[in-house]
Amino acid sequence: MVTTGCDLFNVDHLVDLSKAATVYTRAGKAFKGNTDPVMLLQQRPDECAQLARACMEKVDARFLYMLSTGCEIPAQVPDENFLAFCRIASSANTLPT
Repeated sequence: MVTTGCDLFNVDHLVDLSKAATVYTRAGKAFKGNTDPVMLLQQRPDECAQLARACMEKVDARFLYMLSTGCEIPAQVPDENFLAFCRIASSANTLPT
């Protein structure tokens, strides 16, 4: 994958994010993911925030990483759940210093 010339790689929720972080970082590539989007549909807002935290804890702030789900988010996901998930990224100091 890292030899394709792409600038950003999506890491599916079935892939180990820690391993993906190692591979893409060594290659100097940006990556995003990898929460199961169905979990945002089935969980409470606080649980959605914890899903986001779990991803953020698996990657170093210096990595070229974007918090996201591993696939499209279902339209039925409650706004409160999506906002709780997004607030973790917006409250994290994720830019390299």
